[in-house]
Amino acid sequence: MRRANLPSPILTMFYRGTIESVLTSSLPVWYGSCTASDQKSLQRVVRTAEPHPYKVHTGHAASAEPPRWSGIPPILTMDCSAFCPLDLSWSRHTNSLAKKARQRLYHLRRLRDFRLPSKVLRNFYTCTIESILTGNITVWFGNSTKQDRQALQRVVRSAERITHTELPDLQTIYYKRCQTKARKIVKDPTHPNNRLFSLLRYE
Repeated sequence: MRRANLPSPILTMFYRGTIESVLTSSLPVWYGSCTASDQKSLQRVVRTAEPHPYKVHTGHAASAEPPRWSGIPPILTMDCSAFCPLDLSWSRHTNSLAKKARQRLYHLRRLRDFRLPSKVLRNFYTCTIESILTGNITVWFGNSTKQDRQALQRVVRSAERITHTELPDLQTIYYKRCQTKARKIVKDPTHPNNRLFSLLRYE
């Protein structure tokens, strides 16, 4: 597109729509945990897309032509508030999960009124309520506040009173899923984060 002598706004728009959108996908979640080498490799892509001043020979003296493509912000100085305008906490997310889960407690109570066995009630809870509370739990639960976790746990306690059974708490589910995820990464040498894990020596 640059060789076609397209104007600068079109080139910048193309960059933002096809390249920057890939580089900044879920940026507030993963960029803070990147290593310096990973950040430099991403920044090299941005530097490649940036204009390079070049000289044009006019016959008398070489004059520098101003770059036609500008306005590309580097990743290292990007403001995450453009993606999270309020804050980087998970309170809004956890409040939404708690609201959805409490709405489904109504159906669990209706099934209890029909005197269904506890096993059926627990299966219903696992499929319709626990699946909501634990969706992508390895991403957000570790960074949630104590108040947010207590609000989610109250939903689990309400379900326990309805089903008259003991249900796994969210902290236990979080630990188990993190361990499962870590084992998969360790067993997959092609995973980008495989080098972050090292097995302990067994003597």
